[in-house]
Amino acid sequence: MENNQQVEREKIELKSILEQEDLIIADTCIRQSTNFYWNLGEVRRPEQLYPLISKMGTETRNLRKAREILSAPNIATIEEICQEYVRICEHIGACTGYLDNRGLRDFPDLRDLLQELSENAFNTWKIANRKQLCKRNGYVNHLVDDSFFEMIRTLEDQLHIKRDTTSLYGKHISERSKDSVTDERITSCLFSLVMNRKPSSVITGDTDLIKLLGIGLRMICSQEFYPLNANFQKLLKEGGIKLYFTGDKINYELAIDTKREPERYIGNRDFSISRLSEQENNVVISRFKSLWHNIYMQSI
Repeated sequence: MENNQQVEREKIELKSILEQEDLIIADTCIRQSTNFYWNLGEVRRPEQLYPLISKMGTETRNLRKAREILSAPNIATIEEICQEYVRICEHIGACTGYLDNRGLRDFPDLRDLLQELSENAFNTWKIANRKQLCKRNGYVNHLVDDSFFEMIRTLEDQLHIKRDTTSLYGKHISERSKDSVTDERITSCLFSLVMNRKPSSVITGDTDLIKLLGIGLRMICSQEFYPLNANFQKLLKEGGIKLYFTGDKINYELAIDTKREPERYIGNRDFSISRLSEQENNVVISRFKSLWHNIYMQSI
């Protein structure tokens, strides 16, 4: 299903991406991903913030950088990305409110740092919220987007493509990657833009999104759904989708390019989920055909 063959990825500066792409979805993972907010949630006394001063400064700078990227005219977001910024604001607000009742006013240096972090998070959310694609007329057909989303969500439910990252932070509260559907919504939005003849790209630091998008493309481009997906395949080859991945938030790699490498995603591939029985696979195929029919009817 997913081709594990390693391919040499093109490295490219963010400035060049912003100059050459017409439309770019900016994932929240363009920020530095750290365990800072988990650490913040563990703070019970104001003085426990002192070991986090360096991380607070780093996160404040990362939010400023994210705001700079989001300000570019061809950058866009979706509702789920904006909600992730809302949750950042809520984390900071909850910590500040908790510590206010435990003598934070006696530590003005720490309170000022939290206030600066809070203002940067809120201002970043404001820009992200203004850049939502749903606020741009004619960009996303919601019936098409919802059909693609149901397909991608079904694939994730059955294949467990996303990893549970909470284990990276030394604790396990919930399967955070399963609670969030941001990756699924970004993927379905990219597919919807293809159907709307709008070549698009995404910048991210999330390896889950690379896997979900790559596997999703291969599965929904299966010959099982031909000719309903024929136009989608054609548009992928003509303009399609690019995914730029950054591991260090500085250098980007072109991890997915459907125009340059259509053969990686389009071809005579049977649709089959190995963990399902033949009968269960047939149920999924039948549902996907129905969803593809919905998409097809919206495109004619």
